Amino acid sequence: MQPSTIQQSPIIQANSLTKRFGNLEVLKNITLQVWPGEFLAIVGPSGNGKSTLLHILGCIDRPTTGDVYIMSKNTNKLTDRQLAKLRNQTLGFVFQFFYMQPHLTIAKNIEIPLMPARISPTKRRKLVQNVAELVGITSQLQQKPSTLSGGQLQRAAIARAIINQPKAILADEPTDNLDTANGANIINLLLNIKNQQNTALIIVTHDQQIAHMADRIISLENGTLQNVKI
Repeated sequence: MQPSTIQQSPIIQANSLTKRFGNLEVLKNITLQVWPGEFLAIVGPSGNGKSTLLHILGCIDRPTTGDVYIMSKNTNKLTDRQLAKLRNQTLGFVFQFFYMQPHLTIAKNIEIPLMPARISPTKRRKLVQNVAELVGITSQLQQKPSTLSGGQLQRAAIARAIINQPKAILADEPTDNLDTANGANIINLLLNIKNQQNTALIIVTHDQQIAHMADRIISLENGTLQNVKI
């Protein structure tokens, strides 16, 4: 899914990215764009840099060399504080291990991305209720994470990811800890959100069935990018 008759700019643009950890070069000269409403799947053997690339595209990590633009802003030129604000306002993250704060209720966990903004408690509660309804966990909002199933926790993680209405959702193996039925439900939920809100969806996955639902598939092998499906 790339621009045709409608003029638009990529949500994320990466130019000539490399990433090194000591003498190990994990990413080698990666250039790609992610477009509004696109579903991009990142596949490849384990240990070939998929999660590293996702973290750099999502500005959780910085490249060794190269540039990442989010909404046409060069993130290399932003301070850590500016980068955190842009990331919080523009991107949503869904991870394999949920990353819920165990001492907080599900409602409070979902609310975390709203904390930097000056939003009244009443409005925050309303936004939490709205996304909880969207993902189907309204009855679990006052529970602690330890009382929820894996599927419910991943729905809560999705609610947290979308509460700021991001332009892109980045998901790292979002179904890996779920059974087949719950995994399918989570992917369908993410696709529904993508379609309803024209949100870009980037998923790292080893599941070929999920990958082939994508508009575009890229494969990372030995740190280099290959197009599999365009």
